[in-house]
Amino acid sequence: MIDRLPGPQKHKRLLLPGCLLAAVILLGACDREERTDFCQNHYLYHADHQGTLGLLEMTVDRDGLLQSSLSIPAAIFAEGEGRVNERMNNLGLMLSQEKVLYDLQTERDCESNLVNINHGSDRLDARFETRCGSDNRLRQVDVTLLDAVPDLEEIEVTFTTHATSKRFAISRRCPSAIFRLDRRAGKDAQNE
Repeated sequence: MIDRLPGPQKHKRLLLPGCLLAAVILLGACDREERTDFCQNHYLYHADHQGTLGLLEMTVDRDGLLQSSLSIPAAIFAEGEGRVNERMNNLGLMLSQEKVLYDLQTERDCESNLVNINHGSDRLDARFETRCGSDNRLRQVDVTLLDAVPDLEEIEVTFTTHATSKRFAISRRCPSAIFRLDRRAGKDAQNE
C-alpha cells in the first residue's frame, strides 16, 4: 500500500507560517544590525543630522565652578509654529527649574543657578553655573536631558576640565555614549 503524500494545499498551509516566521526573525535581526551599525559607525552619520542635535558644553575650572551652555534647535519639534513656541516655552520653564540637564555626583551638594535663557523661533539657548567648590570632588556627571525632552533624539556633549576635554554624543538609539563623532576620528581609530 502506498501512503498518500500531502497535496499541494497542505504544503501551502505549512509554507505560509514558516515564511512569516522567517520574515519576523530577519526583520528583527536587521533592526538590531541597523541600530548596531548606527552606534558603532556613528561618525559616518553624525554630520548629516547635526541640525537636529542638542548641544551641551560643560567646563569645570580648578575652583569647582561648572559652567554649562545648552542649545536646542526648534527643528526637533515637528509641529505647527504655535505649538513649537509653546513647547519651547515649556522647555524653558523646565530648564529654569534646573535638574533637567544633568545630575552631579559630588561629595557635598553644589549650588546651581540659571544665568540666562533665550529662545527665538529657531533655537533655545541657556547658560547655567554650578558652584561645587575646589574641595568638593566631582565624581560623575549623568546627562539627563534626553529624559526631560522626549522630542530630542541625540545630544552632543563637550566636557572640559583643567586636565582634559571629551566630546561625545548620547543617542536614544545607542546603549552607551558615542565617542567617535568625526569621519577623521573614525578613520584614525580604525587604522590603529
